[in-house]
Amino acid sequence: MEREDSCLYSMSYGRESSYSVGKIVTDRLTLGPNDEAVIAGFVFGCSLGTNYNKLEAGIMGFGAEAFSFFMQVSHFVGYEAFSYCFSSDRQKQGYLSIGNYSRTSSSYSTPMFVATPRPVFSKLPRSMYSLQLNSLSVNGITLHSDPYEMTVDSGTEMTLLLSDTFDELDNAVTQAVEPLGYMRTRSTIWSDNHICFEDKDFTPFKNWSALPVVELLFGSGAKLRVPPQSAFYNDGGHGLCMYFVRDAFFVKGMQILGNTVTQSIGITFDIQSEQFVFREGEC
Repeated sequence: MEREDSCLYSMSYGRESSYSVGKIVTDRLTLGPNDEAVIAGFVFGCSLGTNYNKLEAGIMGFGAEAFSFFMQVSHFVGYEAFSYCFSSDRQKQGYLSIGNYSRTSSSYSTPMFVATPRPVFSKLPRSMYSLQLNSLSVNGITLHSDPYEMTVDSGTEMTLLLSDTFDELDNAVTQAVEPLGYMRTRSTIWSDNHICFEDKDFTPFKNWSALPVVELLFGSGAKLRVPPQSAFYNDGGHGLCMYFVRDAFFVKGMQILGNTVTQSIGITFDIQSEQFVFREGEC
């Protein structure tokens, strides 16, 4: 790649199976139907080479770094926050908004802080929005686990748990699912890091309402309820599996709140008040 007096960038994610390389450039960015906001020197990456699933036109960064999209436009909004909702129903629309947001009696909030984890998401450590996960519950029964930091990553499908917390969830869910005729699979490396079940005929699971309800219990008493269809999925090769996996599947010693368990839940990163806010049934 020729420099041509340009500043080059290289970014990778996870085990570096997803990456983007290219040039850092600036351009004029206008926002709003009537060009209410104009950023003359908006900084972004012009990718010359990528490796991901190719379904996206690009990636819009909302992280805590200075050149993320949100950080560059945040001073044009009256309140520093951004919100989104990923719908679990493809017939319904989700949303993304920047600025102030509605506060309702059904909202939960928990303190949010910026942490710099180990260099998992790139070769250099990056600042990430994080929460404190105190514990989990299954069908209303709180599991034994120690409070620990959990990074929020809207681009990750799976939710990662520390090994001890994962084992507690595994045991509780297994006790609830095996009476339904689906036995825990424990024969492979996959099954050590994932929670999966199969019946004797390898039948795809259909009775979603019979599955246990998982809650994530955060600081300040905030509870994130995960309905069965956001916690479980049918996998063609492994049976009925959960979107919760052991940290060793990705990186040992790190917890991540993925996007699947927050489907149809309104999420707000309230940067100004340092709060993570969620509202059930938003989209």
